[in-house]
Amino acid sequence: LDTNVVFHQIDVIEDPTVQNVIILQTVLEEIRHRSAPAYKRVKDMIENPDKHFYTFCNEFNKDTYVERQKGESANDRNDRAIREATLWYKQHLGNQNGVDVVLLTNDEDNRTKAKEAGLQSFTIREYVHSLEDNCSLVDRLSSSGSQIRIADKIMYPEHLPLATINRGIKSGKYLQGSFMASRENYLE
Repeated sequence: LDTNVVFHQIDVIEDPTVQNVIILQTVLEEIRHRSAPAYKRVKDMIENPDKHFYTFCNEFNKDTYVERQKGESANDRNDRAIREATLWYKQHLGNQNGVDVVLLTNDEDNRTKAKEAGLQSFTIREYVHSLEDNCSLVDRLSSSGSQIRIADKIMYPEHLPLATINRGIKSGKYLQGSFMASRENYLE
């Protein structure tokens, strides 16, 4: 799983039918830095023995560690590290006992580069729809990264990330307070 799949589709990942997942150290660290609640949810999944979630310290493995290249963004470096670790797993586990190593990412560029490297890569939506018994997972899919549109009118824009809200509050762009409404009169 890449980081954005974890953030935007954590409800799918938490489903009991999702098992045998490897969370890379690169992904775990990025989640920890961006959202403490999401990090706790992922750690809870890893600690649940029924889920069979595992961590892999790809940043400390000589075969999977990647240096940040000159002019490369941190996000591009992390995507490359995820692809490198997935390739390593494919070489070590692939075709043994019917194990398929799959990279789930919603990033089109990352998925294209993964496929060029010979990796199986899908969006979370493609992967869930490919599963035989996917009823509970399809209902949990988030349309994050997009907005719900009806007749080209945006009905529900995506919520702002917590970091953006906090910066807005500090800069005065947003206000924080309590909202009180009357139970008897919706107009008050």
